Amino acid sequence: MQILLYTERMNTIYNFLSNYAQRDIYPFHMPGHKRNPAFFPEGLFSMDVTEIPGADNLLDPRGIIADLQDRLARANGSGASYITTNGSTGGVLAAVTAVAGRVEAGGEIIIARNCHKSVYSALSINNLTPVYIYPQITDIHVAGGVDPEDVRAALRLYPNAAAVVLTSPTYEGFVSDIKAIVEIAHQYKTPVIVDEAHGAHFCFSDRFPITSNLCGADIVVQSLHKQLPIMSQMAVVHVNGNLVPGEKVKASLNIFQTTSPSYVLLAQADYALNLLEGYPGIIGRYIEALESFRGGFPRNLDLSLIGCEYRRKNSIYAIDPAKLVFYSKNGCLGEEIERHILEYKIQLEMSGAAHAVALTTCADTAEGFSRLVSAAKTFVGTPKKVFAETVETMRDMPKAEVVMPPREAIMGSSTPRSLEDSVGMVSAGFVIPYPPGIPLVAPGERITPEVVGFIRQNPTRVIGADMILTLD
Repeated sequence: MQILLYTERMNTIYNFLSNYAQRDIYPFHMPGHKRNPAFFPEGLFSMDVTEIPGADNLLDPRGIIADLQDRLARANGSGASYITTNGSTGGVLAAVTAVAGRVEAGGEIIIARNCHKSVYSALSINNLTPVYIYPQITDIHVAGGVDPEDVRAALRLYPNAAAVVLTSPTYEGFVSDIKAIVEIAHQYKTPVIVDEAHGAHFCFSDRFPITSNLCGADIVVQSLHKQLPIMSQMAVVHVNGNLVPGEKVKASLNIFQTTSPSYVLLAQADYALNLLEGYPGIIGRYIEALESFRGGFPRNLDLSLIGCEYRRKNSIYAIDPAKLVFYSKNGCLGEEIERHILEYKIQLEMSGAAHAVALTTCADTAEGFSRLVSAAKTFVGTPKKVFAETVETMRDMPKAEVVMPPREAIMGSSTPRSLEDSVGMVSAGFVIPYPPGIPLVAPGERITPEVVGFIRQNPTRVIGADMILTLD
């Protein structure tokens, strides 16, 4: 009966995913396990239990879950580590909540404008006012790093800010000089929160950039499911130093943590991490595969691969080799690259205005890398004019005009309006290209003609661009 039901109702989640799995499309996207059975223990779904005796409790771990957290702390060199099954989103909400009490309601917090939506949600929850610092933009309209001197300038104006919040590495694998930024922030006794969602693999090899934990960041949030062979929703929050007490972070995390965390997720993460710790050859072979791919990638193709030439430019301190960022020398939009590679049954992680990203992990196979090279060799982009018209108008991220704290805007009376009709008004909602989930408009900001033009030129899917909530 169940099988007949799903056969008759083709438009179901189950049927879509079942059919998709049979199409032999290789996943150069998250989650990082890439559906590779080597990283799944046998009988995993028989482990879907509750907090039975001996299974420990994620909200107050003292046994086997505490042991897993200790292992994560040792691997990353952090003072303490707290697991969450609510993804990095839950970790970021907890991190910002843990520092919110350092300022009064409506007080300032310094954040990089390319932070994930979860940061903005945390500002709304905690009634904080953002002070923006802007990452430098590369020549293919990809956010680079944050200049430490921009952090210094913001702290001079707001020396009592609740924290400095940064994203490093970025979606494209660009790393800021976190050590220098931390040194500046700590001169003002200001904690630094780093959204290191895409950097959970850094601690497994010195061939990767150094983790923010070893750069002195006070709170570091990592998604285990992005760059490690672990199932979706698994994340960890690391706490270092004494500016933000670990118990404060733990208490904040339990506000956002489900009281019914999945033991399936916990068990699979534990199993995969045991493999990585017990068999260092897994990471070693992965790095060899990455270096072979990068070293052997043809230089005479229309499709180029970003490499070390971007280091030390646009405040980029380091580049994560695990992210394969493609762009066309002859000029084309990122979605054209993504469409072409999909013809070879490869699904990329994302496409932007002028680039596309393949997310790699130690669960990738030689066949996957080989298929990707084959796709790259046959790519021919569209004329430069198409590239230039779209990308040149998006060269600089428009500066946000903050009118009020996000919480005040969200709680106010609002009306949905078309983007063009909302010019000059204050937004009560988000306009967000997804991926990567970085807002173009956040609640409490004025919608300017420059912002509207920027949104309309963005070739990726932009959530909230058709109708946007604005204050009455």
